[in-house]
Amino acid sequence: MALLTPVYDLLFGTLFGRDAFVRTKFINLTQALESLHRRTVGGTYLSASEFDPIKDLLNAAVPPDVPADLKRKLSDSLEYANEYSLRKRLKELLRGLDPSTIEMLKIQDIAGTTDVIVRTRNCLTHFNESQRTTIADDIVGLHFMNERLTALLFVLILKRLGVGEGACAWSELRATE
Repeated sequence: MALLTPVYDLLFGTLFGRDAFVRTKFINLTQALESLHRRTVGGTYLSASEFDPIKDLLNAAVPPDVPADLKRKLSDSLEYANEYSLRKRLKELLRGLDPSTIEMLKIQDIAGTTDVIVRTRNCLTHFNESQRTTIADDIVGLHFMNERLTALLFVLILKRLGVGEGACAWSELRATE
């Protein structure tokens, strides 16, 4: 239970924080999904013993005249560089679902949906005009994306608790849209 407490906090904060802004909910939900995957699956590109020499080489390659703040930022970034990206984590989570669940979530293309989510999160947290997504400015579209991400989180948590995806009445859920 304690393992997923931050995930529950983020999810329930979006559900019961009625006055939360749509963009805040989106950020919380993407963070909850990333945290859920990290805590239940893990995920690194290389083992620590394989990555540590690479990290050391990259840190050593930073010229000595680089400002201390930038040097620290680069070093801190390398601490997490071996962990799976949000994009990879989302793809793994979505590919692990039954086709009926993917259909219920209205996902036609896992890679495309993942791309929209990641680009929107990046647009909201690391604003760059060239990376701007249309959904980041579309409050209604973002609201519906939040609904889909909330449903995804519930499905994943229920699966983790041993409730099969087939136990949920997706046809009833679709009928109420």
